[in-house]
Amino acid sequence: MTWNDVVIEVLCWGWIDGIKKSIDELAYLQRITPRTTRSNWSKRNTEHVECLISEMEVPADFVAAAESQPRVKAFFETLNKSNRYAIAYGMISAKKPETRLRRFAKFMNI
Repeated sequence: MTWNDVVIEVLCWGWIDGIKKSIDELAYLQRITPRTTRSNWSKRNTEHVECLISEMEVPADFVAAAESQPRVKAFFETLNKSNRYAIAYGMISAKKPETRLRRFAKFMNI
């Protein structure tokens, strides 16, 4: 996994990369923490998120199901693009159908 892959993944879930600590010449530890309301957005991370949001579409079956439930639809409409992206990413990144269904059901039960 490249450093860029790590940054994109943590941004999807609202986390941020932090302090890097060298282990030796070839390896290092990277601190990854949840983003807080006081976390600053770097220009690079802002560009990553804008790109991810513009590329991501919420799966059609999810939209149809959300539209059929007024409470879920109302909640979904209050979300900003970053939060919508996180939900969409959770749906399409599932490797197993059962994982996708579990995530789908979790959101629909809000």
